Amino acid sequence: AFAKVTKSAANTYLVLVGDGEMRSTLESLVETLGLKDRVVFTGYQSNPKALIAAFDVFLLSSLSEGTSMTLLEAMSLKKPCVVTDAGGNAEVILHNHNGFVCQNDNLCEFTENMLKIKNEEQILQFSSNAFTTFNQKFTVTGMLTKYQQLYREILDDA
Repeated sequence: AFAKVTKSAANTYLVLVGDGEMRSTLESLVETLGLKDRVVFTGYQSNPKALIAAFDVFLLSSLSEGTSMTLLEAMSLKKPCVVTDAGGNAEVILHNHNGFVCQNDNLCEFTENMLKIKNEEQILQFSSNAFTTFNQKFTVTGMLTKYQQLYREILDDA
């Protein structure tokens, strides 16, 4: 998908944070596609906050996922996101609100969604919405507020 994006977005770079059994396969693919000067492999990072903070957009192309802590970290750093509809991703990213959600294993849709995020106004709006969603749903304060609401509802029904 990234190779297709570079054809129409010349000043685009991909940073792959992490390590795993697919790294050598991905490095070979990057070499084959002639993207070596556009892709950076950081390897494992115990604290990827500074890297994520430097991104314009956070991408998560997982085929299988729970609720991704890295996705939540990206939202806490005001990053618009493009994700696949794997696991809890679609519960965290609201399509066309704080990012884009595409079907699993759909290369064309993932590519299209990456290309959609280029308007500065949209990036700012998605960034703000991502931060708001994170704070409302995924912070201790937000969770405590939800528990309080739930307890009040239960007591009111009793």
